[in-house]
Amino acid sequence: MTSRLFRAGHARLRALVAVAAVAACALPGTAHAAVTPLSAQTQNLYLGADLTPAVQATTLTQFFAAANQIWSAVKASDPPTRIQKVADSIATAQPDVVALQEVAKWTAVGGGEPSFDFLALLQQALTARGLSYTVASTSENATFGPFPLPSPFSPSFSLTFHDRDVILVKNRPGLAFSTPQNGHFATQLSLPLPAPLPPATFTRGWASIDGVVGGRSFHFVDTHLETEAAPPVQVAQANELLAGPLSGSGTVLAAGDFNSAADGSTTQTYSLLTQSFSDAWINGNQQSPGFSCCQAADLLNKLSQLHERIDLVLTKNASRTPAPKAKVVNDRQVDRTATGKWPSDHAGVAATVYP
Repeated sequence: MTSRLFRAGHARLRALVAVAAVAACALPGTAHAAVTPLSAQTQNLYLGADLTPAVQATTLTQFFAAANQIWSAVKASDPPTRIQKVADSIATAQPDVVALQEVAKWTAVGGGEPSFDFLALLQQALTARGLSYTVASTSENATFGPFPLPSPFSPSFSLTFHDRDVILVKNRPGLAFSTPQNGHFATQLSLPLPAPLPPATFTRGWASIDGVVGGRSFHFVDTHLETEAAPPVQVAQANELLAGPLSGSGTVLAAGDFNSAADGSTTQTYSLLTQSFSDAWINGNQQSPGFSCCQAADLLNKLSQLHERIDLVLTKNASRTPAPKAKVVNDRQVDRTATGKWPSDHAGVAATVYP
């Protein structure tokens, strides 16, 4: 009798423990509460050419020779085909939010020259794949031109370059966004051009949205900081981010091309940002180096030249359980176009985090 009573009491105790465990899992804020994932992808689309020869020109003749060289390189990079490959990577990863940089708009007027609007090309490619994304926020950055080409003395067409950072949000149940904002940094790099041309100011900025996924709120910021060639400018821009759009107390995600090597070999920006933000790549326990930059300027290198990790997805006040996951995209041989070009000089990074 004593044995049967003990076994019956023990069975009731196990049942009560099981009920309590189920109840605990149902309570919000407990360690076992279900957290809805948010998937994000960052991708620098690559404007198609290196602008350095133009900004290093010391005479008008050199500048216009460089401008013609740049335009030829942009056309040779084949933006429409490259962006099809980027759309493929988005179709595979199915990110909820996409942070894009160097969303170039090249406008040629006259001379039978083509124009390329990278955003329109990507939207068309995504729609063709049955994907629905909304342009949620845009930072309208540097504009150069219109310049008369091939020279101011014998122009046959004009060329204008405009740079943007863009956030795309997937149209799906359980995901919503609001409050699109954007801004430019107070600190910008400006370089002199041959007279009478005005200085070239590389206006850079950020775009942001507030979002809700599975009932949990988050703030998402897309940015593209100045290059490692101007460390003080880059660090100043990072500090502006931290004091401004990244300063919220809730869950904050920052994605983009930060131009600061994660190993500290170039600038201090990565170290500065990760004092308060977590790197999804590291916290995802990735085994590969995760390199995302950079292929050759003409994109035709047969072997990948990616050697540093500067394209990042960073989080603050996000759930640590489950751990985030991250992977590099557009870095494989099969991602190249039929003519052997990489989709961009940057690989992209796709990450799953938990607000």
